[in-house]
Amino acid sequence: MSLLLMRLTANQLYRYDQDHQCGGCSSLLSITKDETINLVCKSCGTLHVLQKSFVYDGEFRVDEVHKNKFQKSNSDIPTGTKLTLKGIDFEVVGVLKKGEENTYTWQEYYLYNAKVGYRFLTEYQGHWTFLEEIDDIKLVKEQSHDNEAVYDNDYYRLYSDYHASIKGANGEFPIDLLKVPKTLVKEYILPPFLITSEKGDSKKHWFKGEYLAVEELDEALQGKIRLPESFGVGVLEPYKPSVRFTELMQISVLAAAILLYIQAYFSTSELVFEKNFYAETINEMRTVSSGYDSSKVYISPSFQLKNGNANVEFTLDANVDNNWLETDIVLINDKTGDEYNVSMGVEFYSGFEGGESWTEGSHDTDAMIEKVPEGLYHLEVSPSTTFPNLVSNFSLKVHRGVAVYGGFLLMLLLLSIYPAISYYQERTFEYRRWQASDYSPFEEDSWLDTFN
Repeated sequence: MSLLLMRLTANQLYRYDQDHQCGGCSSLLSITKDETINLVCKSCGTLHVLQKSFVYDGEFRVDEVHKNKFQKSNSDIPTGTKLTLKGIDFEVVGVLKKGEENTYTWQEYYLYNAKVGYRFLTEYQGHWTFLEEIDDIKLVKEQSHDNEAVYDNDYYRLYSDYHASIKGANGEFPIDLLKVPKTLVKEYILPPFLITSEKGDSKKHWFKGEYLAVEELDEALQGKIRLPESFGVGVLEPYKPSVRFTELMQISVLAAAILLYIQAYFSTSELVFEKNFYAETINEMRTVSSGYDSSKVYISPSFQLKNGNANVEFTLDANVDNNWLETDIVLINDKTGDEYNVSMGVEFYSGFEGGESWTEGSHDTDAMIEKVPEGLYHLEVSPSTTFPNLVSNFSLKVHRGVAVYGGFLLMLLLLSIYPAISYYQERTFEYRRWQASDYSPFEEDSWLDTFN
């Protein structure tokens, strides 16, 4: 069999369907794809530059042999590995180890299928992306002033731009690897998707990628290869809470609306007493020297309180103007004699100072007694004010079963706790995603720095 093997050297014709020896170390190599332009030996890193023969079908010529041009690339998934992704059977035909200006490195896998051609798989820090070239690049619109790119009506945000360099390689490639260091790469993301451009000396190529869960890749490899552990937040990694923040907010708003409806429906208040105190009535409770006589009270007609134990609300409104009014109110059960006391007061002052008008106080106020048993009741009202600026009139209203929103607000607060936590977790996740980017939407002194 060794007689059939030929060493790959320049200016000779070779067949794609035959095994050959590396021009650098004589290791056995296979060139199987008509699209192959570069072949890198996995043993010594020798680069073979190929050119398809247009005269003899199925043959190629080696234009150059660059000995030890690339380092050996020890990839997680070796060339020749077969796997099924997105319902398509692929073979790993080439692996690149790339880097960005000596800052970090990642793996790039060339996947081949005879019907669909090439697809690509990249890995960085245990996070995987599955990519394919965009056929109609006219659909991509870059907006440099907004650091965005639009593709298929979706807006992608610029994450990084850099010149990629090759640190290691092995296998077959449909590209000229010697031109890769001249390639400007721009990556725009819309997790879990991205679009990325690669521009060399002339033509720009666009690719669309999607985050690939390690569980899906492991299934595609049938568990035969141990994949690296992931760490950090992947550039395209989707945020996966049990319930997303927007969904939580929708649930909370719906729950709050239901609670508000229940509160309003089952807490319909009833006006059980109303009285307007005019000058005539007030004069009956006055003395000439002291304003209101506390021994002279107004006794109301009896009124019925229903619906078991419920609250009673008192509303006082008076035409106070640069004076005040205080009223002692006693609610008395006609049958048992039980008393419930309330003291209420209003004051209102106004004037001019320094060329500006000012006001202070209010004309009305309210007070509430919780859990008053049902039954027949009456009121004893004892007002007092300043003499001689007596209040000429005031009104008193009594409602039964008034809606109290303190409990509702507390429930609303409790409903908002989990969405708030979810919002913080999601924002922290996004902050960590963008930490490695020069185009982060987060301010440098973001409050998230306090927690990270």
